[in-house]
Amino acid sequence: MTGLHHDLIRLLASSMEEGLEEEDAAQKLGVGRGRIRELAAELANAGFDLLCGTGDRVRLLAVPASLEGFRMPGQPGKGTVGRRVDWRWAVESTQDEAIGLAAEGADAGTVVLAECQTAGRGRAGRRWVSPVGGLWFSVLLGQDGDGGSHPLLTLVAAVALAEAVREKTGVAAQIKWPNDLIVGNRKLGGVLAEAGPPAGKRRVSVLGLGLNANVDPGRFPTALRSEATSLSAELGREVDRAGLLEEVLK
Repeated sequence: MTGLHHDLIRLLASSMEEGLEEEDAAQKLGVGRGRIRELAAELANAGFDLLCGTGDRVRLLAVPASLEGFRMPGQPGKGTVGRRVDWRWAVESTQDEAIGLAAEGADAGTVVLAECQTAGRGRAGRRWVSPVGGLWFSVLLGQDGDGGSHPLLTLVAAVALAEAVREKTGVAAQIKWPNDLIVGNRKLGGVLAEAGPPAGKRRVSVLGLGLNANVDPGRFPTALRSEATSLSAELGREVDRAGLLEEVLK
């Protein structure tokens, strides 16, 4: 699984000087030109520096820093979190990508990592804004997915996320029950546990984590700018996202 958003960025990154004709991109991805325009608009809203609407051409102006190639150190054993890491430029939702991999038989511990989400979600299906620069990932777990373990999974993941932030950046992140990470009274991140499809005799759980790491607060919708923050905004500098991810997963 990769997804149209990821594939379009791949195409645009290989044609940065001249960009791509919408028709060419549509043929390569097997969709209509209207869908290419929708994808480009969604990616631009998520923080990709795209030049759209100039004739029938789309151009990527800059390739953002990425976590492509991230791997946990050492040689994690089967079922260990991070043994397999599937990276994407962009997805609608890392949760959905992980659930799809579970249906294909992916092992527990598989991580889906994306530079942005165009349709990220939080509790009760609420929209989770996930622009370029954050940490957006989901972990496939081998837990019974009837939901009984989800409150505990959420708490354990929130503690791991808060401790990683404090250890790696010094920012005094705190947990706001049940699933938010905050600094002061502003949201910094969050956790979401969901049941995936049956995998063999057991139903798996998928744990999603989101952290506003190097996110420009100007990328947040106006209504959220007084409610959300990022590590880079708190510190006045960018942070090591790979180091943070490793700390959370280990």
